[in-house]
Amino acid sequence: MAAACLLPLALFSVANRRAPYFYVMHNLVFIAVTAIIILAFCQPGPTTNELASKYKSNPEGFEKLSRLIKEDTGSKSCFVVGLDNIGDYWEYMGKWAHPPDSTINLSLAEVLKVVGLTQDRYAEYKQLFSSTGSERISFCHAQKYVPQDRVTVLVYRSGLAVSGCSGTINWMKTNPNSKHDKDNSTKITELGNGWYLEYKCT
Repeated sequence: MAAACLLPLALFSVANRRAPYFYVMHNLVFIAVTAIIILAFCQPGPTTNELASKYKSNPEGFEKLSRLIKEDTGSKSCFVVGLDNIGDYWEYMGKWAHPPDSTINLSLAEVLKVVGLTQDRYAEYKQLFSSTGSERISFCHAQKYVPQDRVTVLVYRSGLAVSGCSGTINWMKTNPNSKHDKDNSTKITELGNGWYLEYKCT
């Protein structure tokens, strides 16, 4: 987060080393970028209590999401359904692509057909995302690096890939402990019935 908020200062420094002809243009760019970054990345995020209240106010919605994703994962090791990510496909400007080959764009209907979801099923997910204040859910069966079955529901994200925060409401039979280190901080808040909030900043 700090890196994102300091970016305008670096741009301003570069702008002032430019020739006078470009000075005004670069200052305008600096102002615009500063405004965008402040609005997008530097606003204080929600508290852990505010994020936890998403579950506490609608535990039934999270249980329904958990049931759906477990059913749709089937024998796959992991599966994800979200507003911008379904299976291995990601949405960008109304089209869906399968990284790393982003040259092949599919419609939502085509993606749902490939991953085996009906339109009605996806509509059910979207309704539950709306009612729970979330946007994506994944389920992974127990594996070598994931010793327990785990449901992960994304309820908050901000910042950049290299510097930002995310909040997920997860389910596992045994909740993990909070961990804090120099460059990474993860706070765990137990919610009951195997559910917990994981708030992580990098």
